[in-house]
Amino acid sequence: MVYSNWEMVSKKEGKKQFLHQIDAPRMCNESSAKYFSWDLEDLKKALEDYTGTEITNEKLRASVDTYNEARRLVKQLYDLHKADEPVVSGEETLRLTLAATEMPIEEYIGLLKSYLSYAADLKPKKTWPVRVMVVGSALDDPEYIKAIEDSGCLVVADMHTFGLRFLRDEIVYDENDVLGSLSSYYLNRSSCPRMVDGSDALHEYVLKAVEEYRVDGVILEKLSFCDKWKTEVAVFSDILNKAGIPNLQLERDEQMSAQGQLGIRVEAFREMLEN
Repeated sequence: MVYSNWEMVSKKEGKKQFLHQIDAPRMCNESSAKYFSWDLEDLKKALEDYTGTEITNEKLRASVDTYNEARRLVKQLYDLHKADEPVVSGEETLRLTLAATEMPIEEYIGLLKSYLSYAADLKPKKTWPVRVMVVGSALDDPEYIKAIEDSGCLVVADMHTFGLRFLRDEIVYDENDVLGSLSSYYLNRSSCPRMVDGSDALHEYVLKAVEEYRVDGVILEKLSFCDKWKTEVAVFSDILNKAGIPNLQLERDEQMSAQGQLGIRVEAFREMLEN
């Protein structure tokens, strides 16, 4: 549907737009990684045809190195959350990671370096009674995190599309096969439940993060009509319960709504964690 809409816009405006569809596998094995690397090769050729610029192995390596630098900086940002009294909130952190999707990565790196230098001299703004992790569907609305934190729960870790998972692990690549390395990286990393064989890695990551960031409770959020996460949230809740980790399930819309109800439920969860 998105492809068709963009194609319609292209025809309406009377100018050539870049259109290319990727068929990402739903399993991770040697065959699917090879298939996906072919798909990425097709994408590279389509971009070369559109821009008139050759995408060489050297350029790919340089780009991966640049993004790896951004990943290291994002890790430093999240390391600030490990302090007893963090100087940066979950809302601020989401805004900072979202910025990576809205500007050239080189510019982002420079700005994030400046922010980390600034944060090194900050003092905690307040003492938070409860530390939580937010897990679930794609979440690109910092106001949702703000509503949670306004209810007294500091978001110190996350597992959703635009948080730490977006720029978490560095890419280790074969200099002679960068696309193959990218294929393996994106299929192997802890991902969303669309990967039919990725649930165990997803669960393992969250349990490890709960310990690493000293999380008191986990908020499981599911986007309305996101069937994959709707099922996964129920599985996650059972796993967390067996591990003795308190958790709260919330359903939300794409646009921020029912903020009062959200605040009431999170406040009740916070009070339960405090007692």
